[in-house]
Amino acid sequence: MGQRHQVFVIARLVPHGSTTGQAFYRCIAAHHHQFCYGSLPLRGVNRFLALLRNENNASIIRDEIRRVQGVYGRRGESPYMPLMPCPYTLFLLSLAWNVDMGDLEQPYFSGAGFDSCVFSPNMGSFAGDNDDGITVIDVTDPADPAYCFIRSRRSGPVDMRGYVRHYYNLDAIMKKREGGGDAEDDDTTKRTPLESAVVEVVAALEGVRLVTLGMLAEVWPHEYKPHDNEAITDNAERQAEANPITSLVELSIAPAVEHSLSTDDTSELEGIVWQPGKAELVKKALMARNPFPDNGISLLVKLLEHDLESTNPFILDLSFYPSLSPEQVLRVVTTLSKTFLDIKSLNLTGNHNISTSTVAEVLKVPVTPSYLA
Repeated sequence: MGQRHQVFVIARLVPHGSTTGQAFYRCIAAHHHQFCYGSLPLRGVNRFLALLRNENNASIIRDEIRRVQGVYGRRGESPYMPLMPCPYTLFLLSLAWNVDMGDLEQPYFSGAGFDSCVFSPNMGSFAGDNDDGITVIDVTDPADPAYCFIRSRRSGPVDMRGYVRHYYNLDAIMKKREGGGDAEDDDTTKRTPLESAVVEVVAALEGVRLVTLGMLAEVWPHEYKPHDNEAITDNAERQAEANPITSLVELSIAPAVEHSLSTDDTSELEGIVWQPGKAELVKKALMARNPFPDNGISLLVKLLEHDLESTNPFILDLSFYPSLSPEQVLRVVTTLSKTFLDIKSLNLTGNHNISTSTVAEVLKVPVTPSYLA
């Protein structure tokens, strides 16, 4: 019994064994809720999107997506995904769907525990027991998510209005004015508290992108078929991404980085990182180095100086360089802390070389990191 609803998180992944590097949408997390209907799925989406807006959460989700690139096959193809390929993403999803502390006087708690609500990312979109439809959320770019609701296996994706109209006369509610709701108030032109809450959660999802039928067809190709024009557009975009036109500048940067490291002289490259577009190209070349070369630290410091001055001076993000050794991490932190006194956060997400002793040494540096991952 219940009003069962499932929610799926999707992202674009390069399949295992790909020779083109072309990415396709794939489910990376699935959650089951026994009683989720009416405006509750909208509230769950809104809470999840709020969690995505936290940059620490977004950074970890990006890292999880990066780690599963090229690891698993498309749905129905091996290697199959484990139950929780992106555990932190799934944790945030479960948290958003089961807890709402927005109103401390009337907090919302539901669900039957984390483990019992986890579904396989390999399942079909309506393979679970379902009464009240599904939710699909795209987190390929956590800064620009998309969502949709699907009421039944015979229907297509709809937005927040399309879903709540199955439960409420939304058009009539929108014509009413705010206020009212008292038992003695017979003014039918005023919204009840419940109706006001529905209007509020609908408005909260205004402007959020909608997951398209073409995206669903990539995740579950045997269940959804894109419209012809959408399929043509999607295919053109995929081909453009799989076969980008590489500029001569980009082609020259990687050999230049290789040469500068082999000659122990990165001074020329250090001088060009401030030129528009050059920092990202040098960064891309350095990210591929494993193990990270000691003679590349000076160049890395220049790149990080560029990042700190052009983006956020409070966050030192080393998550793009997971091959840094503990000694190299300390060198970078020590060097930059002398110039950037406002650094408050150090992101080491994805670095398996560090240990508790590394963290202890980092904390001795005259920087006060409030976040170590």
